[in-house]
Amino acid sequence: MSTNHYQDILDFHNKFGVPLAPTHTLLEGEALEYRLNFLQEELDELRKAHDEGNLDDAVDALIDLEVVLLGTAQFMGISPEAYEEHWEEVHIANMAKERCTDPSQSKRGTALDIRKPAGWEAPNHTPIIEKYVK
Repeated sequence: MSTNHYQDILDFHNKFGVPLAPTHTLLEGEALEYRLNFLQEELDELRKAHDEGNLDDAVDALIDLEVVLLGTAQFMGISPEAYEEHWEEVHIANMAKERCTDPSQSKRGTALDIRKPAGWEAPNHTPIIEKYVK
C-alpha cells in the first residue's frame, strides 16, 4: 500500500492516459471548469454526508476531495517534487499563524479559526515555479 498520495493519483492518470500539462500552468476553459466543478461536487458530497449524519460517506468525500485536488495539481503540470516544495512553503507560512481566542479575531467569525498575525509573510511560490518552469 502506498503512502504517497500524489504518486497514487499520478499512477491513476497514467493508467488512463489523462493529458497533464508538462510544467506549471494555469488551467483554462473546459479543463478549468471541469476541475472546479469536480472539486465542488466533492465538497457538496461532504456537506450532504454531514447533513445526513453519514460518517462513512463523509470520510469517502474527504478522500475524494484529496484525489481531485491532487489531480488538479497534476492537470496544472505540478510535478511531485515541485508539489512537495510548494507544500513546505505553505506549511512554513501556516506555522507562523496564531490561534484566534475570540470570534471577533476571525474573518470567519469563530474562535476555531487560525489567523495571520501582524508581520505575517505569505508563501512565496515564485522561486519554486521558476525552478521548474523552463
